[in-house]
Amino acid sequence: MNSTCEALDSRALVRQIRAAVTQPTEAEYMPESDVWGAYIELRRRGEPEANRRFIQALRSLHRRRADGVADIPLDDTAPREHLEAPDPFLGELFKAYKKCIQRTRLGPAAKLIRDMENQIQTV
Repeated sequence: MNSTCEALDSRALVRQIRAAVTQPTEAEYMPESDVWGAYIELRRRGEPEANRRFIQALRSLHRRRADGVADIPLDDTAPREHLEAPDPFLGELFKAYKKCIQRTRLGPAAKLIRDMENQIQTV
């Protein structure tokens, strides 16, 4: 588990998600990794809004990437972070999503967001 996220309170984790979405060009790596780390920790704590915030953040980042206005980093510095997922299938969907984003395959990435949302609802 990401020890940086564990040290933050829930409000700080929500701010981390917001910052990843509103300032993605300031990151040195994929802002989706910050969103994922905060989501995993919020979910572990049983925060009721964790799932909604995660999907909403991914959609916002995806939309910004699709618009092409912001130069959002594509470097994946945490290729094994999907293993932190409490649900292995959700982790694999997130891993596939990151690969699609890196290869600028935005259509399949959008479908993977929907698949993650469906998977979250079934768990």
